[in-house]
Amino acid sequence: MRPSTSLLLAAATTTTTTAVAQNTTQVYDYAIAGAGTAGLLLAIVLTEDPSINVAILEAGSDGRANPNITIPELRGEIIDTEYDWAYYSTVQPGLYENRSQPVNRGKTIGKI
Repeated sequence: MRPSTSLLLAAATTTTTTAVAQNTTQVYDYAIAGAGTAGLLLAIVLTEDPSINVAILEAGSDGRANPNITIPELRGEIIDTEYDWAYYSTVQPGLYENRSQPVNRGKTIGKI
């Protein structure tokens, strides 16, 4: 990404969202919903053109400094936390007691 390119990353914390809404009059060419790996990669590709401005919106908080996210071996530690959408499968008849199981989906800023 070139330094001259305008890139906005807004996580859904009250302070950040309020600050963005009140203090910017910047017009963006693209708005990307989701700051996971795919959203960030798309933003990088789009901003290779220095004339393009991209806004990235993320529903989750910024967990890039959380070791449970940055250390792959700890990936299961974010289940049912603020960094997880807390999705569960439908009841699985093949599981003991016909249980459902967590379907992990991150709700945080990703990393490229």
